[in-house]
Amino acid sequence: MSDVAILVSTPTAIWNNIPALGLTSHNSYQKEIMKWARILESMGITYDVLILGMNRIFSTDWAERLGGYKLIIAPELTHISPKDLEKIEEYLQMGGRLIVTPNFARYNQYGEPLPRILVERILSRQA
Repeated sequence: MSDVAILVSTPTAIWNNIPALGLTSHNSYQKEIMKWARILESMGITYDVLILGMNRIFSTDWAERLGGYKLIIAPELTHISPKDLEKIEEYLQMGGRLIVTPNFARYNQYGEPLPRILVERILSRQA
């Protein structure tokens, strides 16, 4: 296991590519993830990929594995449930580090805006 992981969000991937609703990003989410992977690889840093699932659709063990990493990178992770956001906050309270991009946690897993106070608590732990 590596000290670094890239967190990939199933809800973000789904909401960024729903052609029936006219919501397509031309794989920009995938490209952003690959960009971070290439950066780490160019620096000789090994990394794992954690897949954030979606309740009742695709379950994963990402939250149980969080504590094993010193650094989590969450590129363009725009959709996340409040419960999963709390798991990230717990990880930070235990001394973990998090890199996010400007659109971090804008929406919940259903595409509804997340209360900014939830996100600000996470971001304030990074200062």
